[in-house]
Amino acid sequence: MRATPKGVCMYDLPAKFNIDIRNSTFNKRVPQSRAITGLSPIFTGLTNTDQFSLDRIFYDRIKLEATKWLKPEECKLFFVPYFSQWETWDTDRDNGNWVHVDREALNTEVLTHLTHMGQFRKPSGVDHVIILSRVARDCKVLLQDPSFMHMKKLGIETTVFTEGDPSHYAIPYPAWFRYGKPLESLAAKPNPSVVVTSAHFDDSQCSDRSALAALEHSCKGRPWCAVHAPAKLQGCNIKGIHGKYRCSGSDKEFPFSATSRDSPMRNGAAAVLGCARGPCWLWGDCQKPVSKERTGPLAVFIGSARAEESNRIELIRQCKLKPELCVFFDTAEPGFKLDNRMVTQMDDLLMSSVFCFNPPGDTPTRKGLFDSLLAGCIPVVFDDASLSMYRWHIPNPHELSISIPVQLDKMPAVFGGPTGEFNVLDYLASISPAKIRKKQEAIHRIAFSLQYSEDPTPESSSRHDAFDIAMAGLGV
Repeated sequence: MRATPKGVCMYDLPAKFNIDIRNSTFNKRVPQSRAITGLSPIFTGLTNTDQFSLDRIFYDRIKLEATKWLKPEECKLFFVPYFSQWETWDTDRDNGNWVHVDREALNTEVLTHLTHMGQFRKPSGVDHVIILSRVARDCKVLLQDPSFMHMKKLGIETTVFTEGDPSHYAIPYPAWFRYGKPLESLAAKPNPSVVVTSAHFDDSQCSDRSALAALEHSCKGRPWCAVHAPAKLQGCNIKGIHGKYRCSGSDKEFPFSATSRDSPMRNGAAAVLGCARGPCWLWGDCQKPVSKERTGPLAVFIGSARAEESNRIELIRQCKLKPELCVFFDTAEPGFKLDNRMVTQMDDLLMSSVFCFNPPGDTPTRKGLFDSLLAGCIPVVFDDASLSMYRWHIPNPHELSISIPVQLDKMPAVFGGPTGEFNVLDYLASISPAKIRKKQEAIHRIAFSLQYSEDPTPESSSRHDAFDIAMAGLGV
């Protein structure tokens, strides 16, 4: 069998079980991620990775690593390349069944190909691993099938409402950032600094000369800086700012824009001007300016709220009350489409901000947690389970996050503010720079292990990505 150097053997299943499986709602295969190109250096590594493509990521990675051949009895672990959860819920969601897809029949059929289950180790399946690309509540058919009981399962979220499956382990959601060769070739080069070449205020009494001077003050000599609007910048009240910048040693210019006047999706905007390659933890310590030195948002929330999601509704209300501190990006607004342009705008917000709100939705976890961390943004969570289940990858979640495990309308009683006056932004603004610094350092230490690199990790490397950590958790 084809095998990785560490003894993970890959079944050679027909394509009907993986790359040829189509989503019955949209009739598309599991997409491979593609780099988003043509952006400034700080966006190097940004991709359009689908949040439900975990099985495809493992399939591609193990194919790349499986460069040797082993006899079945020599294999330490058998990888089952079955994209069992590539689907979209429809009307039968609460019954745990895929609509228009006979998944149970496919589950039964794939078992006939797993000829080494129970052959070398007991109980049957204990030396096999399968990837579940959706949260546990969406994987009921397979998780409740006794034939898969002892098989190891790696998924983006484990069961949180019931006792759960002891063989089901939570690993990071696929995020937009993925480390690859373009970053390897640049890693040894020094970081150039930002040089602002033009800047224009929107709807401000201040001149363009003031805009340029204000940005030069914030960005001069630095590998990156951020701007935010509406805000007060060097004494100028601004509703928006845009312009161009270049990197020292180069004449190539990059545009930037922090304006929301033409977008109903946002109550504000932010932009990163960056000459360093990739996110902050690759080349620095993720220390973003705070207090009086802060020029980006204090916090952002990218998401939406349904009528029954009272905590999200209150969070959005409080964010809108303080646009000078918080940007709300509404993903439920008509016209929203998750294309490369939108991914770039959202990553811009995450990199610009000190804190990123990540309230639970149907379940405690969300992809945004990992996009936030990989952008160097401290996640604010409202359910401790949001990060605690990722024990292999985030052993000490409290070190790199802010936890507010209460409803926002209960915040005054918990934190001592007068009823009706407390705003979560006030609480975040009161956190000391030293505490923020420690959390940024914690993100810097583990961020590499939260993303799935495009290529196998070299044996000589001291860094291990999310794939490596997951395999180590399984004992290989």
